[in-house]
Amino acid sequence: MFRVVAIIAILLAAAIVFFRLSGGAAATGPSPLRQGRRWQQLIWLMMLIGAAVGALTGIGTLIFFGPPIGGWTLILHCLAAPLFAIGIAVIALLWAGSYMRGNCAGCCSFWGMLISGMIAMFSIAFTMTPLFANQHFLISVHRWSSLAMVFFMALHAARVFAASRAAQRTGA
Repeated sequence: MFRVVAIIAILLAAAIVFFRLSGGAAATGPSPLRQGRRWQQLIWLMMLIGAAVGALTGIGTLIFFGPPIGGWTLILHCLAAPLFAIGIAVIALLWAGSYMRGNCAGCCSFWGMLISGMIAMFSIAFTMTPLFANQHFLISVHRWSSLAMVFFMALHAARVFAASRAAQRTGA
């Protein structure tokens, strides 16, 4: 079931991203990258690299080979986690104020990315404690929240990059 839903979600996100970046939708809403601070762009890139490696080694492995992930794939997955975790935490601290008010243009994808990312991080962290006996449930929560996070992150990245490109064209 996860494999089918993951394929559909990734294809849907790819279609929306393609539509957004090809100029099919207006770039509205706040875009903190418009400020042009290089270090914020590097933090965003760090988070994207960590999420991409995590998604390829986690969701990609589950789609192409089935569960469970292990060996070098699991090691790469765990090595990408700090990049993603630090990146999403700093992005949350820096950009949450920009997305607190206004319409849902970009705000929904930003908050969806943050909430599902935090659920993914905490669900896998809780499996490492003796507090929860049902680790299979937490791994399932990690799997589904990671898929939601990848979906929202793709939508938000496309919106942010489209807004930044539109701002560069207009000279804002």
